[in-house]
Amino acid sequence: MNSIAHQEKIKSCVWFTETHEEISISSVVKYAIQGGLPDSAFVNTTAYSLKLDEVISIISKEMETLKSLTSLPDSFLLKETYATESNVEIALSCLLKIIEVIQFNSNEVIKGLSEQIEETSLLKSISSYASSIDQSYKRHNLTHLQLRNYSVQGLNDKGIIIEFEGEGDFELNPLFEEPENDIELLQIDHTIIFSGRAETLEDEPFNFSYYKVTDLYTEYVG
Repeated sequence: MNSIAHQEKIKSCVWFTETHEEISISSVVKYAIQGGLPDSAFVNTTAYSLKLDEVISIISKEMETLKSLTSLPDSFLLKETYATESNVEIALSCLLKIIEVIQFNSNEVIKGLSEQIEETSLLKSISSYASSIDQSYKRHNLTHLQLRNYSVQGLNDKGIIIEFEGEGDFELNPLFEEPENDIELLQIDHTIIFSGRAETLEDEPFNFSYYKVTDLYTEYVG
């Protein structure tokens, strides 16, 4: 279970309240499903197909079976006395069940969160980020940006990771030096497609009105 998330990331989550040194399976499962998002984020949603305690109960049962057959928590290797074909199948079945339950409920959460992304706010953040790049180069301008697709791709200990793609206009100024004798600079217009990633703000991980763009890639299409 430790492969799902680093313990320090779990401990940094706002919902983590455990005081003992060893992190419980409940917290590991909770992080795998909802990341660092607070419990309040899901009060008015139907993101979970099962209640979290039911999910944990299912996984705990599978973990107990694994512990009886393997050397958990040290490894998934079968104990020598239980190394039979039948027990190998049981152990693999337990692992697959754990992965299936976590992935299904995590995908349900991500699907629910994707529906709450505010397109206008996300596009505004992208435009602002693109403008900051334009100002640094002083030779082109990205305008009329439009989103084609966007969705939540993952959760971390601080908030929500969003991936997006879209298109816009690219105005290239080949004469990017200061103009002389009031001669207007030549503008060449092209179309570009763009893609990138954004995150919700660390101090407001469930606020869909503000985003921080972390990556933006553009491609000239003519």
